[in-house]
Amino acid sequence: MNQPKISVVTWNGGFRESFHTVDFFANQTFSKEEYDFTWVEYYSKVSQPLKEKIDSIPNGKILCLERDGQWHAGQCMNAGVQDSEGELLVITDGDIA
Repeated sequence: MNQPKISVVTWNGGFRESFHTVDFFANQTFSKEEYDFTWVEYYSKVSQPLKEKIDSIPNGKILCLERDGQWHAGQCMNAGVQDSEGELLVITDGDIA
């Protein structure tokens, strides 16, 4: 029986100071082919430390919405879901421990 592919979606609005969520999902014990990780950035600026962390993950990516105005979590979640490839979605806040 094949395992369903899992898509993990999390988001940011340029206000996170640490990115331990990326470390948590990058250090899973199951195969990288079984899941992908998408960090949705509401604005266009992505911090260099975050970019470096996600670039080091073979199955990680950043999706920049390049929006202006007030940050909106729902728009981030919807964009991440639309961009996902997995059969099972995990939608989590960007600062879980």
